[in-house]
Amino acid sequence: MTSYSYIKTLKFLQIILLAGYCLSIGIVLLLANLEIVPLLPEMHTNEYIDVVAIASGVAGVIAAFFLFQQLLLRVDENHSFSRKLSAFKTAFFLRLILIESVGMLSVVLFMISMNIIPIISAICIAVLLGLLKPSKNEMIKILRLSPGEQVKLNSSNTVLGDVHQQLFKHRMN
Repeated sequence: MTSYSYIKTLKFLQIILLAGYCLSIGIVLLLANLEIVPLLPEMHTNEYIDVVAIASGVAGVIAAFFLFQQLLLRVDENHSFSRKLSAFKTAFFLRLILIESVGMLSVVLFMISMNIIPIISAICIAVLLGLLKPSKNEMIKILRLSPGEQVKLNSSNTVLGDVHQQLFKHRMN
């Protein structure tokens, strides 16, 4: 795998995750518009649902970014290049999944309450997920790559190998 294909793979998987999330929002909005989603009668917690949607969205995004930073702070400058890339990939997807999960909570809260606030929260989270694209500059900065590793990452012809296979071999020794 080259550095170009590695970044492209991360972006592709991020787009797939975002597309699935947006599709779920679209389906729920369509069902709500067609009044197929059953409304719970006499529900008096609508204000609380709005607060839960906003608070969980904010808390989830903060937690996801904090966890992302904490996972990558554990990466030592002396670790192998493949191990650094594997750590970035893990932290990147964990951040996306945590953010998506609070977004899905907002979608569920919308289905329960039919209030506009939870769906606005879910749409804001979709925009955030769309903005969180991996970049070489971000990887260089966060992983504190050496000049040699930066050259490997920036060169589209450099073969990185299978990151997971190299990491597995490293753990076996």
